[in-house]
Order: sequence, then C-alpha cells, then structure tokens
Amino acid sequence: LLGGVPGVPSAEVVVLGGGVVGTHAAKMAAGLGARVVILDVSLHRLRYL
Repeated sequence: LLGGVPGVPSAEVVVLGGGVVGTHAAKMAAGLGARVVILDVSLHRLRYL
C-alpha cells in the first residue's frame, strides 16, 4: 500500500530507468511513502539521482 495505512508497512517500488519518466515515478512513489529503488545502466545518472 502506498497510502500509509497505520500498522501496514509501506510498499517497495522498483523503478527501471533513471531518465525523466523514471525520476518522476520515483519522486511520486517516495512522496506517497514507498521505499524506492532506481535501477539504471548509467552509474553517472544514479550518482546524480
């Protein structure tokens, strides 16, 4: 669940790609209380994020 129901652990979200869409998806999921992991082939991009 992303809504933060009391007593329920937050969701885990994996985002594939750290481009514009992936970055926004990760920000949205984190804003909803999820634990977010971003996977990308570019180490430079991951360091930026």
